[in-house]
Amino acid sequence: MPLSLFKCKTLEVLSVHSNCITYPAATKGCFLSLKVLDVSDFRPDVDSMQKFFSHFPVLDELNIYAYPCFYNVFNIKVSAPELKTLRISLDYFSHNYMRPNNIFINAPKLENLEVTDGVLTNYILESTRCPERTKIVYSDRCLNNDYWFIRDKDDVFEDEAPRFTNRAAALLAKVQNVRYLSLDSCPKCLEACCIPALENLGKLELVLRDCYNWELLTELLKRSPKLEYLGLKHKKTSFDEFKYTLEREWNPLESVPICLSSSRKTICVNRFKGRRYEMEVAKYLLNHGEVLNTMTLSTKDQFGYQDGRPYKTEEELCMEFHTCQKGSKICHVNIIYDAGFIFF
Repeated sequence: MPLSLFKCKTLEVLSVHSNCITYPAATKGCFLSLKVLDVSDFRPDVDSMQKFFSHFPVLDELNIYAYPCFYNVFNIKVSAPELKTLRISLDYFSHNYMRPNNIFINAPKLENLEVTDGVLTNYILESTRCPERTKIVYSDRCLNNDYWFIRDKDDVFEDEAPRFTNRAAALLAKVQNVRYLSLDSCPKCLEACCIPALENLGKLELVLRDCYNWELLTELLKRSPKLEYLGLKHKKTSFDEFKYTLEREWNPLESVPICLSSSRKTICVNRFKGRRYEMEVAKYLLNHGEVLNTMTLSTKDQFGYQDGRPYKTEEELCMEFHTCQKGSKICHVNIIYDAGFIFF
């Protein structure tokens, strides 16, 4: 990148698409007006790129899409005093699974953090302030070495699962004061016992992969006393994940979580199919939601997409929830139903 671009005083938005970025050694007085930066298809293993994200004094939004593909361990440092939104998406190649990498984040004004990671990098948040909104996706696939297709990481996951879980738990612990949390974890990436106390969490969106993540839901309910909104989205697992989901069952809590009896007002379930465990969870939440105002069950997702057919008819769902005991006398149950399509 030319020095003139670094020194431009009117540049506010910059998008860079390159697998190798080099720049002049002089870094003082650079990008004085840059507010939004998108960097994609780059290799964080390159030494110059590891220091690239420390030259933006007024940056407000940073989006990083990287594809680490070498054996070198990388240490990226993001240092931006005015940064409010940070999105990081990493797609790893299979031979990098056993190499822990580090991303250091020094952003004292950070409000929104989104992380999509296939191997669970170490994230070090250097500021004591916790982002208000955090979205974490622990993806279940990685790129293969030939660049042409993706593959599941089950072949190396058995031995690495404890390390993955530790990194996942460490990231959650660093954002435990978050007010909004969106969480999507594939099997074995995050164990329920690793969920920290989320004392300030008011809104939770959790992806349920078939019958997996019931334990996460249970623990999140227990550890979020101020939760007012719960959003659940059912997601179809890959074929290889299916072996982990067959025996997963919903185990109701012995004692009702505080949030159900004192704060939970809205529940929204997307891609609801009416399977046995889905029905049990929905009825449990409805039965114990003492301050619940609205429960919405939709066979579609939030974008109107339908994935497969429901297990029950619309009439069957309406009848079951009409006769279900409610913990709140003012609660309304809304069912958004689409029969879907049959493919031959």
